[in-house]
Amino acid sequence: MVSFYDAMQLIVDRAEELSTKMTVEDKAEVTKAGAKIFEQALKQEVLSRHYRHRDTGEDPHLADSIVIKNRNIDDVKDGQSVVGWERSTEKGTHTKGYIANIINNGSRFPQFTTRSGRKYKNPGEVAVHADHFIEETRNNPVVKQGILKAEAEAMRKIINRKKKENNL
Repeated sequence: MVSFYDAMQLIVDRAEELSTKMTVEDKAEVTKAGAKIFEQALKQEVLSRHYRHRDTGEDPHLADSIVIKNRNIDDVKDGQSVVGWERSTEKGTHTKGYIANIINNGSRFPQFTTRSGRKYKNPGEVAVHADHFIEETRNNPVVKQGILKAEAEAMRKIINRKKKENNL
């Protein structure tokens, strides 16, 4: 017969195995499930607030440029997932991440300059007012609930897979 201490230790060991001792691939699988939900919510928010029904040519719309990376912000695979736009490159700073930052946080000065390089405000030029659509999407309780449900489902699949592997 197993002692009470041994039974409790077995429960703790199994719980640690499924939580803190998860592999990087399993953590990435869980966070990617939540990232997909956040990507859909962010895309819907951008479309509802900042979409003009016009032809953009070869340049895709901000909502169509949202990417998911199964790595952290420093491009290291540690189980985190990142949702957003590509960083600015050396070729130019006007990438979608740059544009989303201006729309989200606003600008203090007008974003357009004259051909002579004049940066001061002329009649008709205005600074961009902050919209904070990223924070509002991130803090939306419905979106948070959806992310948690998706991550819980992914975690449930991992637990069931580990149970089958260990014949529990």
